[in-house]
Amino acid sequence: MSEDLRSVMRYFATGVCIAATWRPTGAGERRHNAITVNSLASLSLDPALVALSLREDSEFLADVLLSGVFTVSILGADAEDTARTFAGRRPERDRMLREVRTHPGAGTGALLFDAAGWLECRYYDHYTVGDHVQVIGEAVALGTAAEPDTTPLIFLGGGFHRLDTESAAS
Repeated sequence: MSEDLRSVMRYFATGVCIAATWRPTGAGERRHNAITVNSLASLSLDPALVALSLREDSEFLADVLLSGVFTVSILGADAEDTARTFAGRRPERDRMLREVRTHPGAGTGALLFDAAGWLECRYYDHYTVGDHVQVIGEAVALGTAAEPDTTPLIFLGGGFHRLDTESAAS
């Protein structure tokens, strides 16, 4: 192949999300973990199934498999800084978890962020696909922002963009 997959996929726009989960600690508490993802896919409406594609060696994947739950917060354009931080290394993500406004989802206990839309998922299944694992979750709760005209955050060409919703609607 003359071009690698990443260079071709730069032309495919995706939404940007924060996925969150937790792992139990020895003290009976939870250690939360959150990462930026753009691999969210809707798989089925009945049952309501979604998938995330995660690196096979991901600590986040290990936490999802241990807790059996995860959330997805679909970000609006005003959350670019949050998306950048949660795309970084674990120490920066842990620091940001203490600073950004979140709340635990009622159905999973995993953190939800201020977002255009959100899902709380229980583990359904997973499949190893190449160097990634596709984790499938069943949505047990979901919702959208109170502000229906939230501009989405888009990832395209290796960078973040804002979708012009006015021109997209026409």
